[in-house]
Amino acid sequence: MRKKLDSGDYANSKEFYNDFKLMIKNCHAFNPQGTPVQIAGAELQRLFEDKWKNLPPLHEVSESEDGDDSEDDETRSRESYCF
Repeated sequence: MRKKLDSGDYANSKEFYNDFKLMIKNCHAFNPQGTPVQIAGAELQRLFEDKWKNLPPLHEVSESEDGDDSEDDETRSRESYCF
């Protein structure tokens, strides 16, 4: 995930969120309940979800955005727009 984030491979935050969910799903699938890795995965999931829900909404960014604040400033869900 770090490599994809650093190289700009995520088109939007929903792709990042979905990769995180897959990583946690795999953690639980391959590490039995009560093992240190599974416990750490559950805590990471709890922390991530708590931080994610408290992020401010992101706004849509167009490729031609030139800093003109008169355009639509309405904030959007972080699930469908770019970082």
